[in-house]
Amino acid sequence: MLSRLDLLFIVASLVLMATGFARRHKMWRLGDPAGDITIRSSKGWRRLILSIFRPRRFTDNLYENIAHLFIFWGFIIPLAIVLISQFRPILPAWAGHSISFLLDLIGLLAIAGTVMLLAKKFLRGNMPAGRRSIPLWILLAILITGFIAEGLRLSITADGPGNAHLLFSPIGFALSKLLPESPLFFDILIRLHFYLVLFFIAYMPFSVMRHAWASLFGLYHQENSREAAIRPIALEGDYFGTGAVEDFSRIQLMDSDACMSCGRCDENCPAHISGKPLRPRGVINEIGRQMEAAFQKNGAGGKQETGLLNTAGRIGQEDIWSCTTCLACVNICPIFARHVTDIVGLRRYAVLMKSQFPSEYKQLFKHMETFGDTFGIGSCMREEWTSGLNPARVYEDNEVDFLFWVGCSGALYEDRTRAKTLAAATILKRAGVSFGILGKEEACCGDPARRLGNEYLFQRLANRNIETLKSRGIKKIITSCPHCFHVLRNEYHQFGGDFEVIHLTQLLKDLFKEGRLTITSPSRSLLTYHDPCYLGRYNGIYDQPRELLGLLLESNVREMAACGNNSFCCGAGGGAFWCGKTTGRRIEEIRIEQAIATGAEGLVTACPFCEILFESAVRQMGADQSFKVVDIVQLVLQLTESN
Repeated sequence: MLSRLDLLFIVASLVLMATGFARRHKMWRLGDPAGDITIRSSKGWRRLILSIFRPRRFTDNLYENIAHLFIFWGFIIPLAIVLISQFRPILPAWAGHSISFLLDLIGLLAIAGTVMLLAKKFLRGNMPAGRRSIPLWILLAILITGFIAEGLRLSITADGPGNAHLLFSPIGFALSKLLPESPLFFDILIRLHFYLVLFFIAYMPFSVMRHAWASLFGLYHQENSREAAIRPIALEGDYFGTGAVEDFSRIQLMDSDACMSCGRCDENCPAHISGKPLRPRGVINEIGRQMEAAFQKNGAGGKQETGLLNTAGRIGQEDIWSCTTCLACVNICPIFARHVTDIVGLRRYAVLMKSQFPSEYKQLFKHMETFGDTFGIGSCMREEWTSGLNPARVYEDNEVDFLFWVGCSGALYEDRTRAKTLAAATILKRAGVSFGILGKEEACCGDPARRLGNEYLFQRLANRNIETLKSRGIKKIITSCPHCFHVLRNEYHQFGGDFEVIHLTQLLKDLFKEGRLTITSPSRSLLTYHDPCYLGRYNGIYDQPRELLGLLLESNVREMAACGNNSFCCGAGGGAFWCGKTTGRRIEEIRIEQAIATGAEGLVTACPFCEILFESAVRQMGADQSFKVVDIVQLVLQLTESN
């Protein structure tokens, strides 16, 4: 049983821990109350519990996740057993022996996990400032002193036959053969073990181990759609974006404490992999540093610019403009940190408050504002792609079941993208689908403006399009562009635009299922499929394109190593398609190398921007004679006939 002095030390340790965590909570509360950390429903609890036990969370980085798994349960289970044992429950001998064996096994695995993480930190050699290995060394010391104390106890008190303890305390038994029968040594070691545990508990909020606490809130507040929809901001007033700590939500500030600094976001970021300066982990960590600095100055009161985008900050201008908003960082993050939300907020501040952004985007914004498209061509040319097909124009009061949303690239960019649009419309007519187009009344959906931080321009375009769609009585929309699809489906409802939006691959699969399209002769080509980020990670559409290809090809799709939920970006998202300058390698070239490595003859995609960049990369790499880039819609047109 614990003495009164022991209880006093325990209380002191818990008070220090509570004080430290309370201090961190006060830091989080510097943020905007939107998305507060208060508990609102039972769904968060269910998600939290499932996230802890769900095996899926321990598969993306096997080495580190096994180590964390061993440490997590190696801390929780012994702590629970120790607390329960203070009440001296009466257990049968077999139960006590089983628990003893379990503690030995769990402790051994926890040591293995701790050594694994320490080894990786030393081998990696790039631990960021403030993320030291002290907590791991303390944990290792706790585990080792615990085993030695058990060995000493057995060497002093063993009263069974020779090897009885080998069955239920193998580690302690082995150590007991090496350690002296010294009650004094045992007393010293057990006290050291006890104080190390208390120190570890008290130290948690002041070390990297606070992520274990903060991450619980991150899991609880994980949005069902992740970052599928960027939240709008009110455009009244004279301050926009996140230029100060107080502009970030409390959940965003909490992310900086929840961050484990495992580096998975950096390792999976296509911008970082291609040699660009962006480090998603660096963005999260810098917000944390600025939060602490703002907390220290909080006595002065008032909002202060953080310097995140100034020379005093550690996030440079090129960092935030390198992001393709592909969501790979958020997808891989164990605590679901909101890297893309952070970057878009910084972009909003840079664009709307500082007018600091790459010069190419100035022309892009001008085109979108003046002409209603991203290429500065104008609405009068939006129907040129029809080339005698003569689809119904909804502005002529034609009643149709679906609106075919063409998009800027599909209507205006180049002959190849217009040919894809024509192919899509031809297939729809071939299958007897009742559809029409907005034609000259269609404007850019606004995706590039929103991702680049120009929320004012996005909302202007969105409201204009919503008004047009409603005035024409549109209820259902088909589009082949994943970016248009995402914005129309997930973000227009923020402004009253509630429409049923379907990606063309989804509709085509249904048309085959209904027998309205028939394969003439499957292709013998060996192809690989690229998952567009805004179709896959943002909207979870992985199966339909593959099922479609399963009908069109004789052989199965040759999958790349990075596919599905872990697909590699093409480099076009987040407005990067319109930025001519680039540091390091081009992302699309890396992706084409991954595709060629599969041994496939070509790559199929379902996004016009992916297709454009991949074709350019293949030409630049001199592989255009041996490797082809194919759009899935044009493949359908070539291999099908109507019934």
